Amino acid sequence: MRFVALLLLLAACSSPVSFQLVDRQGVAGQARLSGHDEGSLLQLRVFNMPSGQHGLHIHEFGECVLPDFSSAGAHYNPEGRKHGLQNLEGYHAGDLPNLEVNEGIGVMDVVVPVSLRELKGKSIVIHQNADDMVTDQSGNSGARIACGVIE
Repeated sequence: MRFVALLLLLAACSSPVSFQLVDRQGVAGQARLSGHDEGSLLQLRVFNMPSGQHGLHIHEFGECVLPDFSSAGAHYNPEGRKHGLQNLEGYHAGDLPNLEVNEGIGVMDVVVPVSLRELKGKSIVIHQNADDMVTDQSGNSGARIACGVIE
């Protein structure tokens, strides 16, 4: 009986999760996270966003409170590393590539090197500007313009 309960628990932890991203006007996109051999696969689709590159990060808290989404906290960084995928000292677990938006639409599929189970209860935040991939704490990516809770 305990073995069956453990299998059900493990299956629940690895089930894909889908959630919305919101901005100041309402729904700004959809995201889906599913298990992957190297962590989790993030599939992101956003709309009505300003064109250009935008910093994209996993933040430590699963809260997206307007007007500025500061409730999401800092970047998810359980190992206390420096910021930026190009930082020679390592990078935050929540650091992701920039999201490219063209004519209001952005699409990205990226592997996050963190298990789906570990990501639940965190948030995904899109920033106003591109992340420079090296500057601590947030890569000079500017204000938070959209947010989604990973449930």
